[in-house]
Amino acid sequence: MNIAIANLKGGASKTTTAMFMAASLSREGNKVLVIDSDPQGSALGWSEEASLGEGGELPFTVIGLPVRDLQKRLAQQQGYDHIIVDTPPGYPDIVRSALLAVETVIVPLSPATVEVARLSSTLGLLQEIEPQNPVGFVVLLTRVRKGTNSAKLARSTLKDLGYPVLETEIPLRELFSNSYGTVPDAGTEYDAVFGEL
Repeated sequence: MNIAIANLKGGASKTTTAMFMAASLSREGNKVLVIDSDPQGSALGWSEEASLGEGGELPFTVIGLPVRDLQKRLAQQQGYDHIIVDTPPGYPDIVRSALLAVETVIVPLSPATVEVARLSSTLGLLQEIEPQNPVGFVVLLTRVRKGTNSAKLARSTLKDLGYPVLETEIPLRELFSNSYGTVPDAGTEYDAVFGEL
């Protein structure tokens, strides 16, 4: 399966989602490729830091392709069970290319009201590519604060708008915010995401 992690707004936990999902799929015996399509190279940097650190190499491959013809180049990536594309914020041409290259899109979203309101540009891009590549998409609530009503309100608002929302929620935890450059831990909420897809 080819999956894009997309949200045109920054700070939505796209790279964290891509890396934790790739690790989870790899632990199940899958050969996984993460394509870092962000010119800032966050996933590539994460991979490099992990290989230099004490935790060892990542159990999946990470390459950088911050290009506008990703849909053509993805066809050249053979031999993987799953490909996860980590997309950038603020580069609609690159994100559009990624959306044209996949079957499924996960839209990570912090449950703040302003974040839900800013989702329209990403959803507009999904509508734009639909005639060429009608992808399935789901919203994944990330950075959810335990014991607050924000996730319930965001979930209710998204469902009222007709957007599919995964039951799995990613909590706001130091485990995730401090994971850059490490091999992602097993046994997190990200392990449940692929099962829902």
